[in-house]
Amino acid sequence: MHLSFHASLAAALFLDQVILGIWALVLGSRRQPISSGLFSALVVDEILMVLQSGVGAYLLATGHAPQRIHFLYGGLLLVLLPAVYLRAGRRQRAGTWAGATLIFMAGMIIRIWFTG
Repeated sequence: MHLSFHASLAAALFLDQVILGIWALVLGSRRQPISSGLFSALVVDEILMVLQSGVGAYLLATGHAPQRIHFLYGGLLLVLLPAVYLRAGRRQRAGTWAGATLIFMAGMIIRIWFTG
């Protein structure tokens, strides 16, 4: 059951990051800063990634052991978006940076799927 929740949450995060990535890229193409609505959605996305990590830790503790690279990718997902946001902030091109990062992260989720 927990394994299927972990997989379902990964799929939801993938879709979430693609949608948020497109939203951010549209803002970036218009040279607009990240809106408060997008910022709120990014916070929810990060909370979901923390939840995903917690479920993964539970699975690890109960005997499910993915490939080690799974942990590297998962850890990178946790820190990548906050790091890019802190760097880009509210600049005009912040949407472009956030959007590109989110699309990259969606690709990483696909890669992580194959290491689990």
